[in-house]
Amino acid sequence: MLLALAWTRLRAEARALASERENFARSDRALEQEQAALVRREVDMQLDVAERKRVVLATQSAADRARANVGGYIARLKAEHAGRAPLVRLPPPPMTMGGGRIFPELMSDPEYNALYARRTRLWLESYRGGVLRGLGVSEEVVAKAVDLLAEEQTSLVDLQSLNAGKDYTKLRTQLQNETAAQLQALLGEETYKRYVGETEPVRGDARYATTSLERRLSYSVEPLTDEQKAQLRAYEAAQDYGSKEFFQKQAQIIREARKTGTIPVDEARLAFYRSVLTPQQMEAVDELHREAEAGLKRSLLPKYVEKKSAGGR
Repeated sequence: MLLALAWTRLRAEARALASERENFARSDRALEQEQAALVRREVDMQLDVAERKRVVLATQSAADRARANVGGYIARLKAEHAGRAPLVRLPPPPMTMGGGRIFPELMSDPEYNALYARRTRLWLESYRGGVLRGLGVSEEVVAKAVDLLAEEQTSLVDLQSLNAGKDYTKLRTQLQNETAAQLQALLGEETYKRYVGETEPVRGDARYATTSLERRLSYSVEPLTDEQKAQLRAYEAAQDYGSKEFFQKQAQIIREARKTGTIPVDEARLAFYRSVLTPQQMEAVDELHREAEAGLKRSLLPKYVEKKSAGGR
C-alpha cells in the first residue's frame, strides 16, 4: 500500500513538472513569435521608407551617411534573426549624426506600435511579473502592475520617436515618477519597497543570472530546487555587479583576452556551482559557459588576430 501511494505521488509530481516545463516552453514560443513579427514589420517599414526616399535630413552629406547606416542596420537585423530564435531586445533604429531618429514614423505606425507593445508586455510579464509573484502579489494585481510598466516603456519609446531633444530627460523623469506613484498605490508602500529592492541593479543582475540558468535547467532532467535557487541568488548578489571593482575585473579579463587570444575561466564561480549543482545540472552550466565564451571570442579575437597579422603589439 505504501509503495503504491509513493508511486502515485511520484507520478503526480512528474505530471506537474512536465506541465511546468510546457508552460515555460509555451511562454518562450509566444515571445519568439511576437519578436519575429516585430522584426519583420520593422524591416519592411525601413525598406519601404528607404526605397521611396522619405528620409528627411538637414544636408545631403548627412543623407548619404544615413542611407549607408540604414543599409547596414537592415543587414544586421536580418543576420541576427536568420535561422535562430530572435533576441529579446532589438537594436535601436539608426540615428543621424545629431542623434535624431532617422525613422520617426517607425514608432508612430499603429501596427508596429501594437507589436512592440505586445512584445514589451510579454517580457515584463516574464521578468517583473515573476518578481511580484515571488513577493506574494495576487495574479490580478500582477496583471495591473505589468500593464502600468508596459505603458511606461512604450511611452518612453514614443518620446524618443518624437525627437523631444532637451525636453526628453525631463519628460522621461516625469513619466517614471508618475508610474512609480501608481505602482506604490497599487502594491502598497511595504510591498512596493520590497519590489524596488528586488529589481535594483545588484539584485536584478543576480536574479537575472539565476533565472537564465533556471530557464535552461527547466528543459533538463533536473530543474533547480528552491534551495539551489536561494544559494545561487545569494552567490550572485555577493558579486557586486556595477561596483568599481567589478568593472575593473571585467576590464582586466578583456585586456588579457586581447593579449593572449583566450578567454580566462572563472574557476571560483565554477567551483561554487559544482558544490551546489548535480553533475547533470553542471552540463547545462558548462553549455552556458561555452556559449558565453564563443560570444566573447567572436567580439574580441578578430581584433586580436587582425592586430597580430599587421605586426601590432
